[in-house]
Amino acid sequence: MTQTLEAEFAKQLKKDGYLYTRLRTPNYGFRGVRYPADFVVWMENGTFLIECKERKSLPLAPSDIRQMPFMKEWLKAGYIPEAHYEILVKNEEGGKYYIFSAAQAVAAKERRKSLKEEDALFSSEKMSEIIKFIAEEFI
Repeated sequence: MTQTLEAEFAKQLKKDGYLYTRLRTPNYGFRGVRYPADFVVWMENGTFLIECKERKSLPLAPSDIRQMPFMKEWLKAGYIPEAHYEILVKNEEGGKYYIFSAAQAVAAKERRKSLKEEDALFSSEKMSEIIKFIAEEFI
């Protein structure tokens, strides 16, 4: 049985000793979405809201992201000023992980564009490198 991206991400966070909360998506709320992201992660360089998406391939159309209204609202309102709102995408065909910012997704939706591999803030074939990027590169 393959592990979901959320389970894989949580396992790596736990292994690396980071404090996180998994926000489960219940079957109620706005279009079935109750929370703005799958995870809240606390690191030395800030608080992170991480939305996980598994795709057979990229690009990813922002219109496919059910959390988009929340992303727009959270970015506009700045609920947690120091928070970084990111999208972690697993490309199953390519076997890679990609990090995009929620701001990139919101801008792409407004321009009716998709998130493409070359637009990613970072990509890697290893989840551990994705966590390291998040922990070290955002300031």
